[in-house]
Amino acid sequence: MLERFFNTYRTKSEYGALSDSEIKAFVTAEYTLYLDTYMGGAEGKTGAFSFQFNMLMEKTVKVIRFIIDELKNSAFDVEDTELDFPNDIHSYSYILPDGHEIRIRGKVDRVDSSVQDNEKYIRIIDYKSKSESKGFSLTEAYYGLDLQMLIYLIAITRNGGYRYGDFKPGGVLYSNVLFGQFSEKEAKGKTTDDLIRDAFKLEGLYVDDERLSIADKNNFKPQSSTKVTPEELQTVFGKVDLLIREMGESLYSGIIPAQPLKIGSKTTCEYCAYEDACSYNMNEPKINAFAAVRSKKREHILAQMKEDVDAANESEVNGDA
Repeated sequence: MLERFFNTYRTKSEYGALSDSEIKAFVTAEYTLYLDTYMGGAEGKTGAFSFQFNMLMEKTVKVIRFIIDELKNSAFDVEDTELDFPNDIHSYSYILPDGHEIRIRGKVDRVDSSVQDNEKYIRIIDYKSKSESKGFSLTEAYYGLDLQMLIYLIAITRNGGYRYGDFKPGGVLYSNVLFGQFSEKEAKGKTTDDLIRDAFKLEGLYVDDERLSIADKNNFKPQSSTKVTPEELQTVFGKVDLLIREMGESLYSGIIPAQPLKIGSKTTCEYCAYEDACSYNMNEPKINAFAAVRSKKREHILAQMKEDVDAANESEVNGDA
């Protein structure tokens, strides 16, 4: 839906001028087309189905309205939607010391660009539709978790010049396109629109550059985001390369240990499609089965990343790789 919307209204001057009724008309037409094409039309559907269908349309209108408001009040405009690796842009690639090449395919929900102080910046947006965004964690990235959007940002930074011209990476931001129930505490003193706006605020990893405003300040959560300098971002990129190398070498060597991690009250097993076939927990209590990932301060993680990257570079210079 969002891809079709921004392919129809391609510039800020177009989508920024839309009224709520015009957005609703677009959404209704798109949903009706989908219903007729893939679900046999509205005839014969139950009242419960029609209610849920109408509720989904209403929520979609609100999602689009809040996305438009953020874009209108920020310096960014939409460059691409559903950017495909490798069909639209070269994928992330890493060549292992033994010659094997790792390539990672995928799609970015949205790519935005902005020219600020004569410098072009790119930010990428990931829509969170299955669960609320938890923001970005450097600690989790250090342990190889939740690397998807970082990998896409690396690919765009290294391979996107022919598509976007000269630019600097601005960051990775997560945008909820889902909202549900709110607690009494959350709702106190706020309107429904205020609650939804809070749920939709962007958060993530962004470059701390005095020339760059990464998002509209009223639609951004700096307190649950991570800022890095341009130099620190390159360190993060280097650490991602090391993680991909370690994973690739392990896979090609046939060494694939089950080493799940525990993050707070959750474990990485919750997201694994092969849990039923895994014997990791058969011979020991589950409570002792997971290595805990403990959150550490930004400065500590970045220093550790730099140490790892510097050590790997030194090893290559000395011919130890």
